[in-house]
Amino acid sequence: MSKTKKMDSLVNFFENEALIKDVRIVSRPHMRLYKIEEAYKAIKQIGCTKLSDLINETLAEGDTSDSSRVSESAHQNNIH
Repeated sequence: MSKTKKMDSLVNFFENEALIKDVRIVSRPHMRLYKIEEAYKAIKQIGCTKLSDLINETLAEGDTSDSSRVSESAHQNNIH
């Protein structure tokens, strides 16, 4: 099964499960995993209505010009 079909199946599960109210993307730095921004974009593109906005507390409001800073700061909000 391709990555896209797996992601579609997962989003379909999220959408159809009444116990799931919000879908939050968390990062876990690993070479085989999506970066947090890529995962968010892919899930949003599939059409997940329960997807919560990314939380990025370390950037100043409106300062999204440097995507590498977004990636670095997003990893600071990891779940340990």
